[in-house]
Amino acid sequence: MKTIMTCWEPGAVLAQYKIQLQRALGHPTPQARVLVLQELNKVLSDGKPMSRLNESEDLLLAVVDCVRHEDSSVYEKTKDVLTKLGATPEGLRLLYGQTLLNELINSMGQSDIVRFRVYEIVTDVSVNSGSGLQASHASGLLPSLISELDSDDILLQLNALELFSKLAVTPHGFQYFRQRGVLATLADKVLNTGESPFGSLLLPGEETVWNATVLILPRISLSIKAHF
Repeated sequence: MKTIMTCWEPGAVLAQYKIQLQRALGHPTPQARVLVLQELNKVLSDGKPMSRLNESEDLLLAVVDCVRHEDSSVYEKTKDVLTKLGATPEGLRLLYGQTLLNELINSMGQSDIVRFRVYEIVTDVSVNSGSGLQASHASGLLPSLISELDSDDILLQLNALELFSKLAVTPHGFQYFRQRGVLATLADKVLNTGESPFGSLLLPGEETVWNATVLILPRISLSIKAHF
């Protein structure tokens, strides 16, 4: 299979060996999964065989299932595939269609680690474009990430802030955070840092988000920060 993937054009392997690829995504060896994910990444980079993925829901479900895999190399390749899938309107419809969305939501219940892996994918899709952000919001996954700021777990809040900083450097991400009150929430947390025994741990993450917004819209960001 590796030889075929090396020699054939992107998408040709998918057309001829879809079932085999799907089975390989369930292989106990991480290297086998990574090989298939790399091929799917080539397919999505080529762009032309997207129509074949429309007919490959079971294969895409097997890809989503790899988000749960304990091997980080499998997850990283899975993230690349799903993020690239969400880079086009057709791919967004697949990614946030009911079947794949339900699988993503179900996987989030496995652990905090898997939940934040899903959030990371959603964030990367949102960073790609305004339409990606809108689709991520409509899916309910992006609002779910924002709700992590209300968690009692300081580490979960820090993880959420790290993802926020990636999105805040984009104009559409900044606008979204402002409209959703995220910046006001962060400002309140900065002001009330002294009231929490763990507040000093959160402060660097909050400042990172502020600094990210300063890079993209300095006047607006500074005026909002001064207001609070």
